[in-house]
Amino acid sequence: MTGALLFLMRQSVKNRLVMRVRRLKQPKYLVGALFGGLYFLYVCFSRYLLTYSRHAHQGALTVANPETMAFKAAIGAFILLVMVVLGWVIPHERARRWSSVKRKWHFCFPRR
Repeated sequence: MTGALLFLMRQSVKNRLVMRVRRLKQPKYLVGALFGGLYFLYVCFSRYLLTYSRHAHQGALTVANPETMAFKAAIGAFILLVMVVLGWVIPHERARRWSSVKRKWHFCFPRR
C-alpha cells in the first residue's frame, strides 16, 4: 500500500515538472521563469552584493554605492512603466473578449 502511494506521489511530481518544462517553450512562461529565477537569486544572495567599507568600523557592512543603487531603481521603474504603457496601448485578445462578455451580461440582466 505504501509502495503504491509513493509511486503515485513520485509520478505526480515528475509529471508536474515535465509540464512546467514544456511550458517554458512559450515566451510568457520563459520570461516569467527568468524573472522569478533572478528574483530568487537576488533574495538568496543579496548579502554577497554588499561590500566591506574601508572607512567604516571593521566588519561593518555598507551598501556598495548609493548612486548606483538609485540608478538601478530608476531603470527598473522605467522598465515597469514601459511594460504598463505597452499593455495599455496594445490590448490583448482577452480584453476584447471580456468587453463582449460585459455587453452580453447587460443584455441578459438589464437594470430595473
